[in-house]
Amino acid sequence: MNKIRLSGARKFLLSAMVAFAAAFSSSADLRAADDDAILNKIASKNAGYKTMEYKFDHVKTTATKAQVTMHGTSYYTASEKFALIYTDPATERFIINGTKLYMNRSGKVQNIDITKVASMKMMSTCVLCGVSGRISDILKAADYDCKVEETKDAYVVTLTAKQKAAKGYARILLSYRKSDCVCSLLEMEEFNHVVNTYTMLDGKVNGKVEDSVYSIK
Repeated sequence: MNKIRLSGARKFLLSAMVAFAAAFSSSADLRAADDDAILNKIASKNAGYKTMEYKFDHVKTTATKAQVTMHGTSYYTASEKFALIYTDPATERFIINGTKLYMNRSGKVQNIDITKVASMKMMSTCVLCGVSGRISDILKAADYDCKVEETKDAYVVTLTAKQKAAKGYARILLSYRKSDCVCSLLEMEEFNHVVNTYTMLDGKVNGKVEDSVYSIK
């Protein structure tokens, strides 16, 4: 059998390629470990929050780039209750209470059993788990690529759908304050390019939240 002989230059190039591949793999492993550490930190910190109450701004951008800005107060009670109670416009409501979802959009009321509507169950999971830092539960529910970035003041998590779907979200962006890991920004982009951005403003955690805010009529 003929042996393949490599010149000195080729041996050097091959060694360099092997070393680069090993370094790249090691670097990727370190990044993955860092990402997991950040996601675990966010989840662990939020596990200590039984309630949250924050003022919010809601900006809706349509495919034609038209924008609508709304305002209100958001409420969360661990681990399956969440409400957006709008003050502008005052009639708007978005409430998750266990398996029930209530929406009042411009006077159009919907009462939905999320166990029977897959798209609404996905919406509920993304919202509840996003605001409470349970990124791993979102990843279990849908096939997303997960990118974690660290800025001076926040941990930013971007979830991007691996393939286009008829329903659901093409992209979900979540920003958590470094100081307390509270979700300060939730942005959800649908496949039709409608984007809903919720910015959490002044508020508190572990205060008293009346159960009446989750009342579904």
